[in-house]
Amino acid sequence: MSVKQFGDAGISCRKGPFTREEVGQVHAALGMYKKENDLDAEQLDDLIYSSQPTNGFWSHIACAMPQRGVKSVFYHIWRACDPLAKAGKWGAAGDEQLHR
Repeated sequence: MSVKQFGDAGISCRKGPFTREEVGQVHAALGMYKKENDLDAEQLDDLIYSSQPTNGFWSHIACAMPQRGVKSVFYHIWRACDPLAKAGKWGAAGDEQLHR
């Protein structure tokens, strides 16, 4: 459900940063989905970053987080699984490699 749909239904929806418990729930749901659908890490990443319809993938994962909206779960996973998110600052070795 979206935040608006939660509100329209009279249900409160959590907003803000995910708690450690919520992060654990999301990652457990991803792991379970990966196992149930016999996916490897690359195939799961393809689903997460796909620009094509994902046949209910996001709704399925969001079910593990009934207090959060699908968009909230989507953006959390999008950021948490981004391999470049924790790349850090460039160093001299990175500059050298880039110049080559």
